[in-house]
Amino acid sequence: MSFLRVLLIIILTFIIQATICPAFRIGAMCPSLLLILVVVLGIHFGIMQGGLLGAFIGLGVDVLSSASIGPYLFTYLICGALAGTAAKKVYRQHWLTALLITLGGTLMEGLVIGIWAGHGEFIWLTKSILLPGLLYNGLVSVPVSLLIYQFLKPSLTP
Repeated sequence: MSFLRVLLIIILTFIIQATICPAFRIGAMCPSLLLILVVVLGIHFGIMQGGLLGAFIGLGVDVLSSASIGPYLFTYLICGALAGTAAKKVYRQHWLTALLITLGGTLMEGLVIGIWAGHGEFIWLTKSILLPGLLYNGLVSVPVSLLIYQFLKPSLTP
């Protein structure tokens, strides 16, 4: 797997997340393509590389969109490492694997970011962030993860 190919996928996903995804916003939520990417990369590369790539992508999200450094770095580091851990026990390129890990990551992301931002009221957090995020990322994760898997396949040219 070429380092440049992975870097290109990360950069393209950042660009799509920043430019196209806000057009599909429902309320305060838009799909988290970067979280889905972290999950797929974790599944594909394993625990160590998944955690490192998750931390790298999370740091990028923190720098570009957050008032503080840490919440996305922490969340994506854990999601990438957990996805990498699951990769040893499940079929890697099955859409259900990416869906279930993405839903778990979305739940963790909503809790960490919601608490970090000071939204301690659980009912508001559930109604405004967790449930819409789970629904949106759940619907988007299957086609997006299948598309990312296609880009991660090694080229068959000699």
